[in-house]
Amino acid sequence: MVRKKEDRRKVNENKENKVIFVDLDAILFEHMLWLMQNDCSSLFQLNLKEIIDFYCQDS
Repeated sequence: MVRKKEDRRKVNENKENKVIFVDLDAILFEHMLWLMQNDCSSLFQLNLKEIIDFYCQDS
């Protein structure tokens, strides 16, 4: 894949700012909303990497 110079600059800026963009599955998004609505404290105890990996698995 070829990226324009401006696009590469944006990616580098994001790396410097520690921003992560994740293509969220609708079920994952609803799960996160449900957790926030029911008990916000449990949301901060979750291992988000494990959850994202779980929802990103190919079926």
